[in-house]
Amino acid sequence: MIMPASSFVMRNHFWLRRLHSLFGVLPIGGFMLFHFYENALAITSQKDFNDASAAIRGNPFILFLEIFIIYIPLLYHVIYGLYIMAYSRQNAIGYSYYRNWAFFWQRATGIIALVFLLYHQLTFRFGIFASHSATYDGVMSFLAVGWIYVFYIIGIVAISFHLTNGIWAFLVSWGFTVGPRAQKISAYVCGLLFVAVAYLGVAIATHYYLVGNGITGTFLS
Repeated sequence: MIMPASSFVMRNHFWLRRLHSLFGVLPIGGFMLFHFYENALAITSQKDFNDASAAIRGNPFILFLEIFIIYIPLLYHVIYGLYIMAYSRQNAIGYSYYRNWAFFWQRATGIIALVFLLYHQLTFRFGIFASHSATYDGVMSFLAVGWIYVFYIIGIVAISFHLTNGIWAFLVSWGFTVGPRAQKISAYVCGLLFVAVAYLGVAIATHYYLVGNGITGTFLS
């Protein structure tokens, strides 16, 4: 890790890095998984999805929760993540080692995830659903567009990898997995979690795309 030697960040990097990891896993990761759960309701019941969406939008504390549970942690995670990218040395090409490649893809998917989240928030929170809660029909019409569907698939896979590989790093940074064996086991578990989370997200987006284009069926059922 190459960083300015006399900077505040260098002196406090240990704790700042831990906070970066914590914010990535708990508030942001937790919200993402809840978001997937909420949208998965659409596959079994349009009414359940609409009711859940309206309840969340009608929560009197929604703005407070968005600012302090999502936006502030996300802003810190992004800023410090970009700092790490700018001052870290990437060795994935020089060394054929799994963790180096995971490091590389963590950074690559971080950029993709950032673009995806910005687009998603600007479109849903401040765009087509700025004045009312998201509806099943509205989301279906949105994701029925081919290029938007493909963009969402890429974004979902990227953010799923970034989260689950970030969980592995979180466990190491916070001392939960000490030693090669524990870290190897957690890598397998996080890999399986990536497959499960990505599958769920892709299944949800595909459901909307298929139904929006008059095709019935989903590979979740």
